[in-house]
Amino acid sequence: MKKKGIIAVAVLAVVAIVAVVVVLMISKGYRVIKVDSVEGEVTLERASAEKEIFEGLKLKSEDSMTTGEDGLLELLVDDDKHILAKENTSFTIQSSGNKKKGKLTIELEYGTSLVEIENKLPDGYDVEVETPNASLSVRGTTFEVVYDKISKITTLIVTEGKVRVKSEEDAVTVEAGQAAVIEGAEIKLADPEAIVEIVKPEGNEGTSAQPEGSGAVSGDSEGGEEVIPVTPPTHKVYLMDDDFPALIKGGSSYNQMRQMIKIALVADMNGHADYLKEALYIMCYEYYQTDVYEPIEGTENVYDIDKLNNMFSFLTDEKIAEKHLNEGSTISGNRLTTYTEPFYQHELTAIGLASMYYGENGEIVIEFLAEKHTIVDGASGPILKFKGIAYLTKDETDKYVFDHLEWWKI
Repeated sequence: MKKKGIIAVAVLAVVAIVAVVVVLMISKGYRVIKVDSVEGEVTLERASAEKEIFEGLKLKSEDSMTTGEDGLLELLVDDDKHILAKENTSFTIQSSGNKKKGKLTIELEYGTSLVEIENKLPDGYDVEVETPNASLSVRGTTFEVVYDKISKITTLIVTEGKVRVKSEEDAVTVEAGQAAVIEGAEIKLADPEAIVEIVKPEGNEGTSAQPEGSGAVSGDSEGGEEVIPVTPPTHKVYLMDDDFPALIKGGSSYNQMRQMIKIALVADMNGHADYLKEALYIMCYEYYQTDVYEPIEGTENVYDIDKLNNMFSFLTDEKIAEKHLNEGSTISGNRLTTYTEPFYQHELTAIGLASMYYGENGEIVIEFLAEKHTIVDGASGPILKFKGIAYLTKDETDKYVFDHLEWWKI
């Protein structure tokens, strides 16, 4: 009996402790951030490790989440704050204090986030969204914010309430029914309807069409503010790395595609469009990249010409011939033996494919970043950095081939 009495007292003590903790949590306004819904590809990183994410999961400060091509994630904070991350979005939450007094920050690395705060925030409670070039402070409002990591532009559309936007050099209050575009440290108000018009044709949800005149200043709004049409990229239909072989003439993989864009860029920089000759020069210079150029017989510098012609058909219909070879390279039947000692006069450009999606007219648009290592007086010179866009269109075989590219120094 004495032992049972001790156990009973212990149980009552535990219950009392739990009750006290619950009361303290309620009185202090304990903040709860949880996953309200999750669809498609969504990943959660906590303390540098990937964790399972599921509906009802309670999140911690510094948790990072990323949605994929078909991903959709909604968080619920304090039962009255909704954070929706659309596809191709990456962000981190930072939380301090409690739901009566504290701070909640959404660090948007890239992509689109829709924020809805049902009730006016109490004094001492701050909610902010931070992008790499802007800070958005809210009280009680609904808005959508997009950060494009290629153009480095933040786009804000306010549906209800108001949002205070700050950059390094400017600060503007954006009212309901207004939008803002933040490029660098400059903030410009815009007409929301001019920013993006989302259309979802049957069987192809998620596609977008730019409004007419998009990409250029369209004039002044009624209030005299400059209106800048911009199409946030998150509503576009994106391509995955594995999509390329089935779409591209020559069946190029992602890595081969990157090399082909490099070849086109170097040819353009060198002032001529003999892509095949340029391709062979680059292949000779980078002969060690056997996973790209598929050498035959297990050697490092003997290639199957048919395979190369097929791969280079993405750039040109011309076939490899003696006129395209550098001194020391030879053709024998279907074998190409290359001269592998470095000879190329210009250091090659490193390419990173940043964003790949379908354009308005069905073309494939590839946004890329590039670095060119220059040589000055025989020694390494400055590294030049570029942004560019490559355009791919279909030919008579119904496969995509290189059309043209645009590039500029940054």
